[in-house]
Amino acid sequence: MPLPVIAIPATIAIAKSAPIWASFVPAGISAAVAAVSGTVNRLVGNEYNRETQVMLDSKREEMQLTQLKFQYLQQKDTQAFQSDLQANNHEHQRRQQEDNQDFQLDLQNNSYDRQLDLQSNSHEHQYRLQKDNQDFQLDLQNNSYDRQLDLQSNSHEHQYRLQKDNQDFQFAMAQLSADRQAQLQEYIQSCNARMQKDSHIFLAWKWQEEKSLQLALAEYGRETQLIVATFNRQTNMQSIEENQILQNWPLILMPAQIMKLSDRMPLRVILSPPDVDYDKFANPNKDGNKRKLPDLEKGLSAGLRQFVSQHYGNQRAVQLLDGAWQSKKYRDGASIQALHSKLSTESILILQTSIDGDRLNFDYNFWSNDSEPINQSVLANHKFVDLLYDSAKERAKAWKKQRDLLIELGEDPAHHHQINNHNLALLEKEEKLAQAGIDITQIQSRYIPADEDFENFKEWLVTYHSFILALTTDCYYLVQGNITPLLPQILP
Repeated sequence: MPLPVIAIPATIAIAKSAPIWASFVPAGISAAVAAVSGTVNRLVGNEYNRETQVMLDSKREEMQLTQLKFQYLQQKDTQAFQSDLQANNHEHQRRQQEDNQDFQLDLQNNSYDRQLDLQSNSHEHQYRLQKDNQDFQLDLQNNSYDRQLDLQSNSHEHQYRLQKDNQDFQFAMAQLSADRQAQLQEYIQSCNARMQKDSHIFLAWKWQEEKSLQLALAEYGRETQLIVATFNRQTNMQSIEENQILQNWPLILMPAQIMKLSDRMPLRVILSPPDVDYDKFANPNKDGNKRKLPDLEKGLSAGLRQFVSQHYGNQRAVQLLDGAWQSKKYRDGASIQALHSKLSTESILILQTSIDGDRLNFDYNFWSNDSEPINQSVLANHKFVDLLYDSAKERAKAWKKQRDLLIELGEDPAHHHQINNHNLALLEKEEKLAQAGIDITQIQSRYIPADEDFENFKEWLVTYHSFILALTTDCYYLVQGNITPLLPQILP
């Protein structure tokens, strides 16, 4: 028979198979069993494997049964522990509730007893207070009667002493008055003696002071007369200068009417048109040979007024003084200097337009805050008649189509529009000369402008004036208030 090593293979098989309950075996025991089983397996032969396997299965079943019993007992102990814990918790809560009820009952009993004691003490305290008050009133009455007796006795004594003191005072005052009268008489006599002694010195000092004062008054009178004479001389010179300036003042408005105080100083725009309505210095004989133009002042004023009212307001204050220029006699640098001398503190823009024959001149002048005036020429000796002739040529070209239609209908176009017929004849003549190679710029063609041509010329002038006004206003308010310019969006 071989050695009895049956238990060892069973342990080895348990370690190798590693069932679920193997996790409950301590790690040290498992390692030891594995080491011993490895050694034994090398000693035991294969002939015992079958018998060993049978015994191993039997031991495995016993081991599993033992493990199940162990788990059952463990669960049972856990449940019993939890049941005891819950029972103890319920018992603890019950006892705590009973203790709390007993405490509340004791607290109520103590509170009732305290209230009874308090009421008893309050009644006793009120009784004692009333008794003390009665005793105090009685003592007060007794003391008041004694005080009155003492007061009457002291009053008689005080009156007696007061009468005695008054008599002593009257006697002392009589004696003192006699002494004071004697001393006062001595003092008066001493003062009179001193005054007589110092009278000569005082008169000498008074005479010297009066003399100095008279000399000073005479000097002051001479200086005052000199100052008055100088002031009168300057006033007369200024008056003469002011009269001369006002006689040559180019505006209808006076400086005081323009220089009105306001919270924000506006940019004042003065318009000097090519011609002035009701010009008191106009000479009809002198202007007889000039080209006759329609009224331009009203058209310029209306166009600029509409432009200013449409684009400028409180943030960009612009005051248009149209119609203020009283005569074209006042023009150029002399008038600008006269205006600047009286309105240098204001912000002024002057738009000057003049016509000399067929030439147009357009200048603008600007100053602000006592600055020197800026004088700039926009158009110099511009031949404005070319604008009228170009407009007349365009109308003549348009009239040519209408004329051809009238001829086809058997109408005489000469009876319909003489000005257009005249201009069309000149235009066709120039075209023929140009085709022949002749320089037509050397030929003076007298086109006849119509009212439409002059209206186009007015719009052209309004556009130029509006551009200079907008450009100056943008620059002025950009510097003064960092306000965004409006050009070129607002150009008409």
